[in-house]
Amino acid sequence: MAASVDNLEFNNDEYDDDRLNSVKTHIGEEIKRQSLNELKSLLTESSGLRPCLDDNFLLRFLRGARYRPNIALKRLKTYYFSRNLHQDIFQNYLPSNTLPAQALNHIKALPYRAKNLSAVVVIKLGQTDFQNVPFIELLRLELMVFETLMQNPVTQLCGLTIIIDCDGFSQSDLSEIANCLPACYDVFHNDCTLGIKYLHVIKAPALLYLLYQNILSSFPQEQQNECFIQWVQI
Repeated sequence: MAASVDNLEFNNDEYDDDRLNSVKTHIGEEIKRQSLNELKSLLTESSGLRPCLDDNFLLRFLRGARYRPNIALKRLKTYYFSRNLHQDIFQNYLPSNTLPAQALNHIKALPYRAKNLSAVVVIKLGQTDFQNVPFIELLRLELMVFETLMQNPVTQLCGLTIIIDCDGFSQSDLSEIANCLPACYDVFHNDCTLGIKYLHVIKAPALLYLLYQNILSSFPQEQQNECFIQWVQI
């Protein structure tokens, strides 16, 4: 199972592991420098775009695109477009502006990687309080956590495993999430930059399950195959 935890620490990015070496071969890590130079060249020719040119930031997009610079460029443009489109999330995009959401302790990154070497994040959706902290603020914090994890080179290669625990989630909470669906769709689907490889949703209420299934059907088949849902009727 994707969420099975290994004994490899998240912060270690220098170990020699057959699984990691296999991923590097699969995505073409040997052409990293060549592809990085090609992407930077494309960016200098792209008008209206002033992205961060830090190598590690650009490698996040190149690794996700299997070192195809044109695809990485397209995703970079989408990345910045979504940030301009959803100012309610990305304006004042700083950890200091997520303190109420942090106080809920609803999201945790595990210190060890999964068997597939992905970083593991657990989100306790039923532990949220939408009366005091709007869903959009929770989403801002979660995106910050995901992007921080994606700074790690191994996570760029192996992605994220997300476990969403809906225990305690009520049907009344659904309307709060429904209002933010367009933003969720743009950020998680059109962006294609967060590196979410595996998604487990457990104890999902029936209505949330149906809503999720409608969204999931629009995703590429490869991503659909890596989503696992356990739902309960409440």
